[in-house]
Amino acid sequence: MNSLAPGPFVSRMTAFATHDEGMRERVGKDVPIGRVGRDEDIGGCMLFLCGRGGAYVTGAVIPVSGGINVMSGPNIFEQALP
Repeated sequence: MNSLAPGPFVSRMTAFATHDEGMRERVGKDVPIGRVGRDEDIGGCMLFLCGRGGAYVTGAVIPVSGGINVMSGPNIFEQALP
């Protein structure tokens, strides 16, 4: 079994910080790649895992986080807080 560990994506869970484009831009500035995740970012990882590329991958937790998994420091949702 494998799993994905997403960074900030537009979802109900992150709606407080991603509800409009301005908020997404502010949150994205604290992500090393410079933006919040897109549907195709998760989709591409799923295609890898479900396809031939992932046939021998098991027990993996794959970060789909724009790089926040390798950084330390800022709260990625700090810009969304009042």
